[in-house]
Amino acid sequence: MRITTDQKFLFISLHPAESGKDFETTLSVIDKFDDVLSGWNAGSRMSPVWRVQNGSLVDGGVAIYPTGSTFFISMTNPTEIEVGLFPRVKEEVPSLRMLSTLGVFNIILSVSNDTEAAVVSEYLDGSDFAFEEWHLEDSICQEMSVRTAESDKAPKDFDLALLKSDDLKLKSKHIELATNTLAAARRGQMYFPWVEDDLEKVLASYCQSLAAIQDCEEDERAHYLDVAYYRIINANSAISRFTSQALTGIQPIENSEGHYWPHSALGVGVASNAVRNVAGFISARVGEFDFVQRIADLDGKPYPYKERPVDLTMDEMNVDFLTSKPATTTEKMVPICFFSGRDSFKHDIYSLSLPLETIEAATCHQWSLRTVTHELTHRIVEPILGLLLPGTHAEFLDADTNSKIHMNYKPTDLLDAAKVGVLDSLMALARSQSPDFVDEATRDSKQYPELYGYLIDFSDQVEEFMVHTFDFFYFYSRDPAEYVQSLWLSWGIIPHLEGKLDDYIARTIVALSANTLHLNDGIQEARRQFIHNFGTDYIKANNPHFETVLERVSSDAYWSEVLNPIITAGSVAARFVVVFMYSDAASTHLYQDAALEAGKGYDVKKGIYSTKTYTNPLRLMQEFSVAEKVSPSDSAWLFHLLTFNVGDFE
Repeated sequence: MRITTDQKFLFISLHPAESGKDFETTLSVIDKFDDVLSGWNAGSRMSPVWRVQNGSLVDGGVAIYPTGSTFFISMTNPTEIEVGLFPRVKEEVPSLRMLSTLGVFNIILSVSNDTEAAVVSEYLDGSDFAFEEWHLEDSICQEMSVRTAESDKAPKDFDLALLKSDDLKLKSKHIELATNTLAAARRGQMYFPWVEDDLEKVLASYCQSLAAIQDCEEDERAHYLDVAYYRIINANSAISRFTSQALTGIQPIENSEGHYWPHSALGVGVASNAVRNVAGFISARVGEFDFVQRIADLDGKPYPYKERPVDLTMDEMNVDFLTSKPATTTEKMVPICFFSGRDSFKHDIYSLSLPLETIEAATCHQWSLRTVTHELTHRIVEPILGLLLPGTHAEFLDADTNSKIHMNYKPTDLLDAAKVGVLDSLMALARSQSPDFVDEATRDSKQYPELYGYLIDFSDQVEEFMVHTFDFFYFYSRDPAEYVQSLWLSWGIIPHLEGKLDDYIARTIVALSANTLHLNDGIQEARRQFIHNFGTDYIKANNPHFETVLERVSSDAYWSEVLNPIITAGSVAARFVVVFMYSDAASTHLYQDAALEAGKGYDVKKGIYSTKTYTNPLRLMQEFSVAEKVSPSDSAWLFHLLTFNVGDFE
């Protein structure tokens, strides 16, 4: 069973009947988008659809019967219909047509007469699918029946009574958060079994922000109010966009309208579920390994070297300090995932956004789903830096008032060494910009407060270098060609990138340099690898900044004056990742999949629906998000695979 590449448009229109006395709903599949627009009215909605092809089905094209019965089936792997119904097709339902959509009602069946409709109804009544049946005459819906899915779970109450504040600007946001949460939970419970748990964790995190306001000193109140306000805005925005996209087209379909108009009839529930599975997988696997707790557990463990982390040899850097199981593990919050025309690929405390283009181009390099690993890596690195960054200038000194920013300082244990490694990362970047000030302030402890403020300004840059290195090591298997191509094809679609090109070049080469630390000229080798892997016809054709980037990296003068100083400084952060954040055990944990056939890759063919279950969506993305051309049908197929063929990994 496969999805065909021919895309048409399901068109639902609620409009006054010709008699003018009542409204009627029409349902049709329209071939051309221009025809959709010409027939649009105030009650119109549309969604793209594709034909599902199977040897048992007569080729009826991408169409439904204008007179007959049309069935909408919710959140079902198309292969289940193939196994359960198709053996009866030739004898009992020869007119059957089957379409696929990206909505929560992702399967449409159409038959031409009541006798065959009774067979389909009998089959669906015996299943646990939620479905609707629309009886059409000349495309006008005369009658519809709805069968909802049963849930044995009592709805969560979410402790919404905790959303209380005397602050005026939070009060209205609390009303919005409470209603957003209940709307998403009550609408989504039938279709997404994970939605209530995800929402509950977001609320719990936000309520911690409220508690901090109650417990803080009066002079800190404004700060904690700002934190809570920022978080609740992010939560409300993420939940409302998720609901409007993923939960459009729920029952009753006739009355459910979405405001992402290209998918306003049935929504993008399958695509939303697929992205959530990817985010949930990474959160679960990272949560099981728990990098933050493993680094925290380095406290008291002896640091075996005389040198600072920045000066370790390759053999010393390759020692895995993260092998011990963490003392405790922290359950990780899965971000609320949605698509955005403004935010593109972006992470925030409660959310993960992807470009709207990904809905049609998920298998294409430029909008590849693999890009989310970078955004999700921020969620791994941020709390590690939160643990290790100095809170004040006083933390430059140890208990014996020895200065940690002096190069002759010897860390007291492994955790102290990790903190020194972060300090060195900050110091290297700061020194690349203001060497005289940094050197002078390092020698004069009276200038430590000013130096601290200056260093902390580089923490975001340190985070970016660490995130890129972590992403390169863990999610791109340290493959320079794959990494450079993936980054620069996706960056080629970012608007107004001209002023940031040097930053993006530096991040890429810093990450590559973590793979060449064993060489005397490791950074030069990383530069050479960048030029070799960037300078391809494919990237040239798909990145408007190709000539500028290649000229800057190739020019010895530009390299020496502009790029090399920041890349050399940034490589200290890359070293930190190698020493304190990379573990072969963690890499194996992230990439293991019991369903993977050894040495043969996945036994899945693009466009073919599968009955098999896999446990690692990263491997599926790696294999099927590398196309050169946009294909909406391939994208829809991949979202189905990531929704219905990814097993229980949590």
